[in-house]
Amino acid sequence: MVRKLLKYECLYYAKSLLLFEGILLALAVLNRILSSVNTADENLEILHIVLSVIAMLGCAACFIMAFVMVLTRFYKNLFTAEGYLMFTLPVTEAQHIFAKLIAAVLAMISAGLTTVLYWLIVFSYDTMLEDFWRELCTVFDMAYIDIGVHLYFYIAEVLLLTLISFFVSVLFFYMCIAIGQILKIKNRVLGAVAAYFGITVIWDVISPYIIRFFGELFGVKLTNLMTTYPIQTMHGILLTAIGVEALAMALYFVVTHAIMKHKLNLE
Repeated sequence: MVRKLLKYECLYYAKSLLLFEGILLALAVLNRILSSVNTADENLEILHIVLSVIAMLGCAACFIMAFVMVLTRFYKNLFTAEGYLMFTLPVTEAQHIFAKLIAAVLAMISAGLTTVLYWLIVFSYDTMLEDFWRELCTVFDMAYIDIGVHLYFYIAEVLLLTLISFFVSVLFFYMCIAIGQILKIKNRVLGAVAAYFGITVIWDVISPYIIRFFGELFGVKLTNLMTTYPIQTMHGILLTAIGVEALAMALYFVVTHAIMKHKLNLE
């Protein structure tokens, strides 16, 4: 049942996002063709400029669209009248969260990959792209000479950290939506917004003190380790960051799950 639920969630995003992303990539191909045409025709030049502006706005809109869909899907599907149907399914609250979380992260990654692919298509004719890849390969080769196989571990750790960050970001907004449902505010959407700003402000206030505390506690030791064991220390920093993000993800999930399980009050 969980697989069917996940499939249903992915289809929800695919129906809208894939069409939008397809149009964006079609604009990239058209811009690429217009860029390669050597002509003094002002109409073609104007068309090229207009399409470029529309496509750049489309790249931003792709992320915004995915983000809005992620939030509205979670809220409407679980905290409004639709929730009466969703919670009759033989699926636990945790499985509902997991299915929506995985589909949401896939949607965000899809939007990001589409944007990257757009720019690769647009600049595929430009020597600047070739120069960029050449320089990137040179840097990679130099780094491999210096640190060897550790480079691959660094890349894997950064990719893992990035992936977990996607999950953390989505779960944070899920938590804010869940908290907004139990606040004594008539409009639950405003409650979610209030929860978001309240948590953000509190974190902005206390985070400098936390950073200063750990900086004074480990700052000198970390500097010495970076000087003596730079490769191992960098692994430690990345793995620590992954651990912190994983703890944040667990916290956001536990709070969201607890509210859905014990404090759920559908509209």
